Amino acid sequence: MKKLPVLKPLYYGIIGFFISSIVQFITIGKYLDNTILSDISPLAVDAYQYVEYATSWRNEGFKKAFSDLARTPGYPALIYLFTLIFPSTPYLAIKIFQLLLVGLSVGVLSNIISIYFKGKVTVLYSFLMSLIPVWYFTPQLLAESVCFFLITIIFLFIQRLVVSDNYIKIVLGISFIFGIMVYFKPNNIIFVPFIIFSFMILNLKKSIRYISLYLLVLFLILLPWMIHSEVNQKNFFSLATSKGASLYIGTGMQSEQSTNQVLVDSARKWRVSKEFNALDVVEFDSTMTSQQIDDAFLEGALKIWKKRPLQQIGFSIDKILIAFGLKANSLKDLVLGIYNFIGLLSASLILRKKEFFNIGAQTLIIALLLAMQAALYQADRRFVISILPPLTSVSIFLALLTILPKIRQKLLVKNS
Repeated sequence: MKKLPVLKPLYYGIIGFFISSIVQFITIGKYLDNTILSDISPLAVDAYQYVEYATSWRNEGFKKAFSDLARTPGYPALIYLFTLIFPSTPYLAIKIFQLLLVGLSVGVLSNIISIYFKGKVTVLYSFLMSLIPVWYFTPQLLAESVCFFLITIIFLFIQRLVVSDNYIKIVLGISFIFGIMVYFKPNNIIFVPFIIFSFMILNLKKSIRYISLYLLVLFLILLPWMIHSEVNQKNFFSLATSKGASLYIGTGMQSEQSTNQVLVDSARKWRVSKEFNALDVVEFDSTMTSQQIDDAFLEGALKIWKKRPLQQIGFSIDKILIAFGLKANSLKDLVLGIYNFIGLLSASLILRKKEFFNIGAQTLIIALLLAMQAALYQADRRFVISILPPLTSVSIFLALLTILPKIRQKLLVKNS
């Protein structure tokens, strides 16, 4: 791989940042205000919950605020911090901060692309990457924009691991950033295999050292939260008391509450919703702890899978298509689904080139993990949009780098 001078990748990274920032101001600038719930997504009620946890933390202390383990403290901590720094307009400040993070993410990706492309092609990449609606979450008090930035930085560190001899600092950086990702959204823990797999394909001989250091540091980073979990809910290895509930929601029993019509229709088609299975409704009372309620949901979900496995498998396949945008409510959602599909085809294509193999393989493994999450839990496109684009966007452009010279050569032969 030919290395560019240090200033060149930095130059393209700065261009990517400014292009993304401009596109964001044009597309969602009118939604940048000091409200908790943005008009761009008036049903994103998770924002209120994050603010409530941050407020409770400030007024009643950390232990009481998070005693139920319903949320990890990452995003509430960000809200808490911004209410201290910008007491008059904390939510506007967070939205602008998220806009800058998304811009930096595009800059980082442009930096990576500039290793393989030069000049106008890299600028074109920055523009096209800026059009992918990750910025949809910028004016919302949700953790997706931060997670998009963090997974992009992890991706950059993994690429640096290919050419660096000082693996300790890089692995420590990956472990620390990934730990922060889990604190922001506990379901990010499913990407542990992605990091492990990345280490293995980059350097199989050293992968044991990479993986051991990574898992040790990650455990130490999450240890305070797991101790908190044991003290409050008597479950040391629990990150949040929502995995059972998420698995139960994933069965389709509560699909009638969803605003995603294609998901509602799919649940009815496979007859997995509550209207067909009234006896499978999980009941609980106010005396139960959060962990006990979650355990009840987990038990109910497992019973449902045992009771009608074929229906659940069929519904799970539909949920994967919905999560990736290939079954959609609108043309806009379908376009994003087609983009994801092209990205996965591109990742498969570049596996044949040795210098691109690691990126293609990483794209496919993270897509597989997202598919598994959608199949078992919730078919929420925001999980996919905030994680997959950093990898698919690079894979698509590397695939173009592979295909275009061959097309040009065939055209020259034909014309001659």
